[in-house]
Amino acid sequence: QSKLERIAQQVDAASRIIGDLRAYVRGTSSGAPEPFDVRKALRSAIDLTSHSLGQAGMSHDETVPASLPKVMGDGARLEQVLVNLINNARDAGGNNVAITADLIETADGRPFVRIAVEDNGAGIPADVLPRLFNQFVSTKPKGKGTGLGLRICRRIVEEMSGTITAANREGGGARFQIMLPAI
Repeated sequence: QSKLERIAQQVDAASRIIGDLRAYVRGTSSGAPEPFDVRKALRSAIDLTSHSLGQAGMSHDETVPASLPKVMGDGARLEQVLVNLINNARDAGGNNVAITADLIETADGRPFVRIAVEDNGAGIPADVLPRLFNQFVSTKPKGKGTGLGLRICRRIVEEMSGTITAANREGGGARFQIMLPAI
């Protein structure tokens, strides 16, 4: 029963991704933004990816506070971004993925929900890092990636008035950070 439920969730996620790819090609987004619970999107993304992480021999850590303020946008689309980032971290070849979220305040006093997905893989090649969010740029071997995933992630996050960045971690691995304005 558990496996069937996971398959149904993955079919739903695949359907949303196909819809988002169609929207990307047309240059439109789906639906009007509304307040949603970031924790729910995080939990769902972790649930959808934990099996494949285990199959790859990887562990994951999550540090998410008991409460976070809501953000404006679409929770299912944030889930799509997080699934993509977690799967990319899995494909980076390390043995651990860390997912964290917290509430921060910018220098001008504005509250933001910060989400980070980190791995301890090889990191992002220096020549690719500045163009990582451009379409058709991929660190994966030929035939393994479309080079659209991170570009779509950036568009989704920007439609929620947020930002997404990538950097190499000191000591190895990559860190992707999402900043979304809290409401």
